[in-house]
Amino acid sequence: TAANDTGRDFEHCQSLIDKLECKDSPVLVDNSRIKVINKLADKLVASKQPMVSDVDKHRKELNHNYKDVEKERQAYRGVLDGALNVHKYTMELDDIKDDIDEKISAMSSEEVGKSVNSCEKLLRKFEEIHQDVGELDKRLKSKNSEGHKLMKSHKKMSGIIAERLEIIMKNWNRLGKLIQERKHRLDLGLQYQSFNRDYGKLVGWSEGIIAEMQGTEMPSNISLCYLATDKHKDRQLAIKSKAKEFEALDKAGIEMNNIRHPASTDVQGQMHNLKDIQSNLDEEWNKLDSKLGQCLQLVNYLEQVDYCCDWIRVTEMGLKNAKVGNSMDTVTNLMKTHSSLESSLEHQGLKISEAVAMGKDLIKKNHYDMSLIKETNRDLQERWCNLINLSQTHDGKLKLSYRYQLYLKNASDFSSWIREKTKVAMDESWKELTNLMAKIQKHQTFESEVEANHNRLHVLTEESTRLQDLLPVSIQSVTEPAEELVLNWSILIERSNEKRLLLRQAYQVQTFHRTADDLNKWMDGLEEEFSSEDIGRNIQTTKKLIKKQEPLVKSINSKRDKVDSLADTVAVFRDADHYLTNNLEDIMNGVTERYSHLYEASKIRKDHLNSVLQLKEFINDVEEEENWIDRKLKGSNSEFGDDLNSALKLIKIHSGYEQDVKSHEQIVRQLTSRGHSMISDRHYAKDVIRQAINDVTNKLDKLRDSLSQRRNQLQLSLDVEQYKADTSDSLVWINDTSNQLESTDLGNDDDGVARQLKKLDVWKEGIDNYKETIENLNERSEKLGGLQSIQDNLLENYNKLTVTAANRGIRLNDRKQMFDYLTELEDEYNWIGEKQQQLMIGEFGDDYEHVEVLLDEFAEVQRDVANHEVVYKDTRGRGLQLAESRNAGDKKLVSDRIADVDEAWKTLEKSAGGRENGLLEAKKVHRYGRDVDDTKTWIGEKLDSLGQLRAKDKDIDDIRGNVVDLERSTAAIGDQVDNLNKEGDQLIETIPHVEVDISKLQKSLAKDWKKLQKKVDQERSRLSLGEGEKDLLGQYDHLMALANQIMSAMNPSDIPRDLIGSQHQLATHLDLYDDIKSLSKEIELFEKSAEKFKDDEGSVPTEIRNKLNKLQKARDLLKNTWNQRKEVYDQQVDVYKLFGEMGDANAWMINKDNEAKLSEFGNSIDEVDDLMKHHDEFGEVLKGLTAKVENVKRLSLIEQRQPREREEAEMRKKESMEAEERERIRREEREKLEAERKRHSEEDNERRRKQKIKRPQSDGLRRRTVEIPVALVTDKESPLASPRSKPPVPSPRTKTLNVKPDPTTTSQRPKSVAGYPGDSIVVLQEDSPTEEVSDGSGERLNYTFQEVLRRRTMSGGSKNPDVQRPLAECRGWLEKKHVLQTGSKKASVRSWKSFYAASIGHLLCFFKGEAEFEEFHCNSHPIRIQSSTASVAVDYTKRDCVFRLHLVDGSEFLFQAGNKEEMDNWVAIINKQSAEPVKTSVVEYVKSKTSHISSTFLPW
Repeated sequence: TAANDTGRDFEHCQSLIDKLECKDSPVLVDNSRIKVINKLADKLVASKQPMVSDVDKHRKELNHNYKDVEKERQAYRGVLDGALNVHKYTMELDDIKDDIDEKISAMSSEEVGKSVNSCEKLLRKFEEIHQDVGELDKRLKSKNSEGHKLMKSHKKMSGIIAERLEIIMKNWNRLGKLIQERKHRLDLGLQYQSFNRDYGKLVGWSEGIIAEMQGTEMPSNISLCYLATDKHKDRQLAIKSKAKEFEALDKAGIEMNNIRHPASTDVQGQMHNLKDIQSNLDEEWNKLDSKLGQCLQLVNYLEQVDYCCDWIRVTEMGLKNAKVGNSMDTVTNLMKTHSSLESSLEHQGLKISEAVAMGKDLIKKNHYDMSLIKETNRDLQERWCNLINLSQTHDGKLKLSYRYQLYLKNASDFSSWIREKTKVAMDESWKELTNLMAKIQKHQTFESEVEANHNRLHVLTEESTRLQDLLPVSIQSVTEPAEELVLNWSILIERSNEKRLLLRQAYQVQTFHRTADDLNKWMDGLEEEFSSEDIGRNIQTTKKLIKKQEPLVKSINSKRDKVDSLADTVAVFRDADHYLTNNLEDIMNGVTERYSHLYEASKIRKDHLNSVLQLKEFINDVEEEENWIDRKLKGSNSEFGDDLNSALKLIKIHSGYEQDVKSHEQIVRQLTSRGHSMISDRHYAKDVIRQAINDVTNKLDKLRDSLSQRRNQLQLSLDVEQYKADTSDSLVWINDTSNQLESTDLGNDDDGVARQLKKLDVWKEGIDNYKETIENLNERSEKLGGLQSIQDNLLENYNKLTVTAANRGIRLNDRKQMFDYLTELEDEYNWIGEKQQQLMIGEFGDDYEHVEVLLDEFAEVQRDVANHEVVYKDTRGRGLQLAESRNAGDKKLVSDRIADVDEAWKTLEKSAGGRENGLLEAKKVHRYGRDVDDTKTWIGEKLDSLGQLRAKDKDIDDIRGNVVDLERSTAAIGDQVDNLNKEGDQLIETIPHVEVDISKLQKSLAKDWKKLQKKVDQERSRLSLGEGEKDLLGQYDHLMALANQIMSAMNPSDIPRDLIGSQHQLATHLDLYDDIKSLSKEIELFEKSAEKFKDDEGSVPTEIRNKLNKLQKARDLLKNTWNQRKEVYDQQVDVYKLFGEMGDANAWMINKDNEAKLSEFGNSIDEVDDLMKHHDEFGEVLKGLTAKVENVKRLSLIEQRQPREREEAEMRKKESMEAEERERIRREEREKLEAERKRHSEEDNERRRKQKIKRPQSDGLRRRTVEIPVALVTDKESPLASPRSKPPVPSPRTKTLNVKPDPTTTSQRPKSVAGYPGDSIVVLQEDSPTEEVSDGSGERLNYTFQEVLRRRTMSGGSKNPDVQRPLAECRGWLEKKHVLQTGSKKASVRSWKSFYAASIGHLLCFFKGEAEFEEFHCNSHPIRIQSSTASVAVDYTKRDCVFRLHLVDGSEFLFQAGNKEEMDNWVAIINKQSAEPVKTSVVEYVKSKTSHISSTFLPW
C-alpha cells in the first residue's frame, strides 16, 4: 500500500483502512500469534534446552521487527484516519444537503390529509422531518464547527469544505421557512380532521348507543330488569363521560370558527348536528330509562299477576275438585275450610285489586305495552270473577249440602224422636192398673208434646220438597226420609190414640176394680158383721143388734146400683172386645155372687138374731118362771100354824101361792106353747128350748106337787083356822101386795120396767084371781054375818089394791114409754154417733182416687143423714111432748137426753159439712198433689231421660236435638208448674190450714223444677259449651291446620337456586307474617273464647287448656320458625346477592382485565388517543363500580352470625357439662339408694329367714321395677341440689346446630349459608366443592358451589362409635296403646301392646325386654316427649293405673303401669324431661342404636 495514498473519497479511504486492518494484510501481524510464539519461547527458555539463546535471540528480533512494522502501520493508519475524517465530513455535508433538499421537497407539499390518521401521519411525518431538521440543525452546527476544525487541520481541503457549507446554509434557511408554513397547514388540517373524527366518533357512538337503546329488548324478569337497569346506568355513566367530549368538541368548533378555519362552514353544520345528536341521545336514554322503569313495573305487575293466577289456578283446581261432604261433620269442616278460603280470597282479593290497580296505573301512565296490560288485567279480572263465582257456587253447594245434611240430621233426629215416642206410645203401662190418672195426665202431656212437634214434620216435608227441586237429579232419596217420617208419624198417632183408648179403658177397669174392691171391702165388713157370733149379751143388746141390721139391709139395697153398674161396665167391655172382659166378668160374677150371698146372709143374720131374741125372751121367761118356782119352792114353809090365824094365814098364803101357781101355770102353758111353736119352726136351739120346757114343766109339776102336798097338810089346819085367818090373811095379802105395788122401784131401764110390768101383770092376775077369794070371803062373811065391816075393809083394801095396781100399771107404762123413748133416743144418738164416727174419721184419702171413694161413701152417709132427718125431727117432737107430761126428774132426764141428741145432731150436721168441705178440700189438695206428683214424675222422667240421653250423646248434634226436644217438653212443664203454683196459691188462700202441705209441695215442685231448669240450663250451657267447644275445637283444628299450612309453607320442598328465587321466597315468607299475625289474632280470640269455659273456680277445662297450650306453642313455634327462617332467607338472599355482586364484579373485572391486558397500545397517535380516551372512560366506570366492589368486601350475615353461634355453642357446652354433672350426682345418689335398698332387702331376707316367716311379696319387689330418679328427691331434699342444677327451659322445636368445619380450611373465613330451622348449616368454601354439616339429628344437606341449597337429604344417623349410652331416668314394663296419630286423627292400630320402656332424655324408648334394653335394641319407634304432657287418664275406666301422653303434634298414647306408684313416677319423670333442653348426645346414641328401624328417625 502507498503510504501517501489517502483515497478519493470516504469509501476509498475506508477500503484502504480495511486493507490495512485486514488479517490477510501483509502489514498486519497477528498479535495473538506473537503472544503464542513468545509463550513458546518462554517455555523453551524456561526448559533450558540447547539452543535456548538462539530462541531468545530470534524472539527478541521478532519482537523488534514486530514493533517497527506496527509503528509504521500505525502512522499510515493515522494519515488514513485523517483523510477518512475529511472524506467523511464532506460525505456528511453531502448527506445533510441531500437531507435538506429532501426536507425542502417534503415541506413544499400541499397535502394536509383527508382524515385524522392521514393528518396525524403527515404531522408525524412532519414531526419526523422536523425532528430530522432538528437533528440536521445539530449536525449542521456540529459539522460547521467540525468543518472549521477540519479546515484548520486540513488546510488542503478547506475550500471544498467552505463551499459545501455555504450551499448547505442557503438550503437550510429555505427549509426553515417551508417548515413553518407546512406546520401551520398541517395544524389546521389536523384540527379539522380531529374535529371531524371526534364528530364522527361521537355521532357513531351516539348512534350506536341510540341504536342499542332503541334495539334493547325489554327483560322478562326482575333479574334481567335489574341487569338491564344497571347496564343502562352504565350507559348513563358513559354518556356523562362523553359529555366532556361533546363539550370539548364544541369548544374546538368554536375555536375553529374564531380562527376562521377554512372548514368553518362545515364545522358549524357539524356543531348544530352534534347538538341535535346530544339532545337525541339524552332523549333516547331518558326514554329507555322510562321504558325500563315501566318494564320493571310491568315485570313486577306480571309476576304479581302470575302469582295471583297461580294462586287462582290452584284454588280453582281445589274448588273444582272440592267435595261437598257426605255428613254433617264433613260439611261443617268443609264449610269452615271454605270460610278460611273465603278469608284467603278476601286477603288475596286485596292483592289482586292491587295488581289490577297497578295495571290500571300503568295504563294511565301510557305504558309502552298497554295492550298486554289491558289484556292481562282483563284476563285476571275474568279469572278472579270466575273464581269468585266458582267460590260462590261451591259455597252455595256447601250450604245446600249443609242444608241437605241438616235436613237428613233433623229427619234422623225427628225419626229417632218418633221411634222413641212410638216406643212410649206402644208401652203397656196401661196394663199395670196403678196411678192411671197420672198416666192419663202424662199421656195427655205426651199427646200435647206430639202435637207440638207436628210442625217439625210439616217443616221437614216442605224442606224435602224444596230440596228435591234444588238438589241434582242424581240424589233420589231426598223425599224418602220425609215419606218415612210421615208413615212413622201416622203410626205414632195411631199408637197414641190406641194408648189413650187403652188408658181410658184401663181407668175404667181401675174404676171397676176399685168399685169391686170397695164392694168387696164393704161386703167384707158386712160379711164380718153378718158372720159375727155376737148375738147380744141380753135381750136388749140383741134387740139393738136387730135394729142395727136394718141400716145394713138398707145399705145392701142401696149398693144394688153399684153392683148393676159393674154388670153394665162388663157389658161395655164385652162390646169393645176388651182383653180383660173375661177377668172383669169373673170379678163381676164374684161381686154379684157375694152380693147375693150377702143379701141372703143379711136375712139369715136377721132371722138368726130374731131367733136368738125369741130364744132369749123365751129362756128369760122360762128362767123367770123357774126363778119364781124356785123362790116358791124355797119359800115353802113347813109350819102349819099354831092357831087358826096362823093356820088360816098359812092356808091363805098357800092359797095365794096356789093362785100364783095357777097364774104361772098359764104362763108356763104359754111358754110351752111358744117353745113348741119354736121347735116346730125348727129353731136352731130347739133342744135347749125343749130342755127349758121340760125343766120349767118339771119345776112347775114339782111346785104343784109341793103345793098339793102343802095344801093337804094345811088343809087340816085350814079347816081349823080358815075362818079365823081368812080375813086377816086377805088383809095381809092385800097389804103385802099393796106394799109391793106401792114400791118406788119402777125399773131403772127398759128391762127393769119390763120385769116390773111382768110382775104387775102377775100381780094383776093375782088380784083378779083373789077377787074370787074376796067374793068367797064376802059370801062367807055374809054367811057368818057380823063381819061386814071387816069385809068392807077388806073390799076397800082390795079396791085400793086394785087402784094401786092400776096406778102402778100406768106408772110402769109411762115409765116404759119413757124408757122406750130413751132407748129410741139412745138408738138415735148411737146412729148419730155412728154417722158422726163415720164423718169424724181422720182419713181424707191417701190419693185423689181414694178421696173420690171417700166422697162416694160420704155421699151415702149424707143421704142416710138426709133421710134420717125426718125420723130425728119426729123423735125429737115426741120427746118434747113426753117431757111436758113427766115429772121434773123425768122431764130433765128426757130433756137432757134430747139436748144430747140435738147436740149430737148439730155436731153431725156440722161434721157432715166439715167432712164435705174437708173431702172437697182434700180432693183439691190431693188433685193438686197428684198433679204435683205427676209433674214431678214428669220432671223426674225428663231428668232420667236427660241422663240417658247424655249417656247416649255422641256428638253436639245429638245434644242439640236433645236440647230442642227438652226445651219443648220443658216449656210445657213450665206452663204446668206455673199453673200449679197459681193453683197452690189459690188453695192456700182458700184453705189456709193446708198452707204448710201446699208450701211443701210447691217447694218440692219448685226444687225439682229448679233442678230440671238447672239441668236444662246445664244442657243449654253444655250445648252452648259443646257448640262453643265444638266450634272452639273446630277452630282449634282450623287454627292447627292453618298453623300446619303456614309451617308447610315455611318448609318448601324446593330450595331456590338463584337470587330471584330467594327473593321471591323471602317475599313469600314475609307475606306469611301477615298470616301469622292473623293467626295470632285468631289465637287471641280463641283465648278469649276459652275464658268463657271457666268453671266456678276460674279454671279452664283440661282439654281446652291443652288445646290452648298447643295453639300457643304452635304460635310461638311459628314465630320462632318464621324469625329463624327469615334470618335464614335474609342470609340466603344476602349470600346470593353477594354471589351475584361478586359474580358481576368478577365478570366485569375479568372482562376489563382482558381489555387491560391487551398488548395493543396503538399504531398511531389517533389509536393511542382512542385507547387513552377509552381508558379514561374505563376509569370513570371503575370509580362508579368502586362502591359495588367495596360492598362485596362486606361481611355476609352468616359471617356476622358466626360469633354468636360460637357463644351459643359455648353456652350449650357449658349447659351440657352442668347437665352431666347433675346426671353424675343423680347417678351417685341412685347408686346410694340402690345400695341402701339392697342392704335393707338383704337384712329383711335374713330376718325372715331366721324367723322362718313367709310373707307376701311387697310392691317394691314386683317383677316390674322402676328406678326412681334422684332428681325427684334431690330437687327438694338432697343437699346436692342447687338452683344451678335446674337448667333453663328452651323454647320448643329449638335444635342445636353443630357445624363440622373442615380442618384443612379452619384458618380461612368461610362463606356460609344457614339452613332451615332443624336442618343443617351449609358451609361454602372456595377450597371445598362440597361441605356437609349436621345438627346431630341425622338430617344432612349437601351443597355445591355451583348449586346452592339444592335439596335436603336424610341419613341414617350418627356413626360415632365413641358416644356412650345415656342413663335411663325411668324404666320398666308398660302396656302401650296408640290412640291418636299426628293431627289428632284416630290411629289405625289402637290395640294394647306390652313393652319394656325407658325414659332417656327427651326420648321414650321401647324394647322387647330388659335384655334388649341392656343391648339397647329398640323394638318400636321411640317417642319424642319434648314439650309433651303426661297426665293420669281419669276418664279411662277400662283399666287401672293408666296415664295419657299427649305430644305436640297432636299424637296421643295411653300407658298402663304396674301400680299407682309406678304410674305417678312415670308421669312425673315424663313431665320433668319434657321441660328440659335437648341432649344431643342422647339423640345421637339412640339414633345410632335405632337405625335399623327407620331412616326417618324422630320426625319433625
